[in-house]
Amino acid sequence: MSTPSTRIAAPSTTRPWALLAGLFVLLAASAAYALPQFAVRSARACDTCHVDPTGWVDPEVKLRKCSLNCNTCHVSPSGAGLRNESGIYYGRQTLPMFGDRPADNVYQPVTLAAPANASRPTSQPAGAAPASQPASQPAGSAPASQPMAAASQPAGAAPASQPMAAASQPGAPASQPMAAASQPAGGAPASQPMAAGSQPAGAAPASQPAGPPRGPDKSISYPMYVAAPGTAGRYGGIEPHPTFQIGADVRMMLYAPVDADDPRAPAPEASFFPMQADLYLAARPYNPAQLNEGRLTLLLNTGFLGSRGEQFDGMGDRFFVREYFAMYHDLPYQVYARAGRFLPAWGWRTDDHTPFVRQGQVIFEQPFDHERQVTGVEIGINPNYFYGHFSLFNAPDFPMTVENFSEEGVDPFFTADGAYGAALAAGWRDLAWHAGGALIYGNRGAIGDPDVKYDQVALSAEWALNVDVIAGELDLPLTYIGQYTVNHRAVDGERSTTGLAAMHQVDYLITRGISAMMRYDWADSDVEVAFDSRHRLQLGFDIHPYTYLELNVRYRHNWTNTEERASIGGDDLVFIVHGWY
Repeated sequence: MSTPSTRIAAPSTTRPWALLAGLFVLLAASAAYALPQFAVRSARACDTCHVDPTGWVDPEVKLRKCSLNCNTCHVSPSGAGLRNESGIYYGRQTLPMFGDRPADNVYQPVTLAAPANASRPTSQPAGAAPASQPASQPAGSAPASQPMAAASQPAGAAPASQPMAAASQPGAPASQPMAAASQPAGGAPASQPMAAGSQPAGAAPASQPAGPPRGPDKSISYPMYVAAPGTAGRYGGIEPHPTFQIGADVRMMLYAPVDADDPRAPAPEASFFPMQADLYLAARPYNPAQLNEGRLTLLLNTGFLGSRGEQFDGMGDRFFVREYFAMYHDLPYQVYARAGRFLPAWGWRTDDHTPFVRQGQVIFEQPFDHERQVTGVEIGINPNYFYGHFSLFNAPDFPMTVENFSEEGVDPFFTADGAYGAALAAGWRDLAWHAGGALIYGNRGAIGDPDVKYDQVALSAEWALNVDVIAGELDLPLTYIGQYTVNHRAVDGERSTTGLAAMHQVDYLITRGISAMMRYDWADSDVEVAFDSRHRLQLGFDIHPYTYLELNVRYRHNWTNTEERASIGGDDLVFIVHGWY
């Protein structure tokens, strides 16, 4: 069996090609980051993050909120943590096999039988606005904000058997109008408000249909209502951007080596421990009802740092603050700015933090996983498909745990003797494909020896394919994500090192709530050292049996060199129970 060599050896013949291929991808792609499987897969249908958008009209790009970026479902623009209204809706409506789905009783069609010889209702009569139209409606002008086509509404009130989410349908603010719909005489009932300013007096819009659709039996189907942007009706009664919000993620892991007696086993014995126990608190002291007028969010993410070795021992010392920041957001083009402690945007942010492109990358003395938060400022933009993020920061030595605060000479809050850096991520997230790249640069002193300074540059390219969108009418719910990283470290007075890593993952949605996955990880921590590469092939299932519950099962085959490829001595099994709110 070959082992990593401590001497410098000539690179193998494949290493230069791997480096050139990686650099080519970095130049050819432009960046991405996020919880990738959901972000890529959600383009399969329009009602994954909100109710079915029947009758909606796309606003201009600067006012759009629909995106496949991390901030579509999470409060943090770099993903993970507290979920917003879209993320909660996705987790309750789209993911689970069973459970209460928010849209089931909120957005239903109302079918009214009509005589076979009944005349087809016409759209709003030209020449006058209906009596039920709000008096504040401006004549002759369409709204500049996010218009939506309101539902066709029969005369009289909607049937009592078609409930609406409580308090979810306030009159839409003037900046968020809904376009008026075909409306028979009599006006919309008071319980079905429409936004003012959406229907110019004098004529029905040219795009207005001549009447509601008819079925083969001459019946007329009326959608119950079309919710205004920024209201709970769009999310099945889930209130968007509440003034106060609480959330949580708890992951319990059972880890077991396949052969604990093998010297290559990743751990000497099985263990059961809290992998994650996070509590999220958010407050919005400035929280206008209108969209795109700015919003201030204060977020705190705290909990207990997981430890496979210590399991449940010493959890009090592992209490820590993961993130805290103030963010001003909800602006045109989805521009935002935040300051505090956060994880900068770089690479795919998977829920499993063990990929070699994440945990295997030592950036500023620490693995770049879920605990590599920095203290700084960040700005970003996400106008629909394009996204970009830029941050300046100080990289603390260790996570902000109780134990680290008590250690002499350790400052988990701020590193005073350097450790300054910057991160840039940008790219394009389309329905069928994603492509992008990210860069982190920094200069700091080594932990324990701050006089030893070094510069570090870490580059990443990410890409993804949604095969279901590409396949068209062929139902093929398959997604593929990939990432390639180059990590260069130049230490004063010492040899510089360059490491490479790659990840390829395929997910297949078997049925609602059950998906299968396969991932291959590869890493070469130093291209000038022979026999130091690592490989991992991972097979598993992600199961969402009920609302707020997820089960992950993984078999991981690990090896280092070719002769070990068929050996199971380094393999392990992982079972995770994940509860969220």
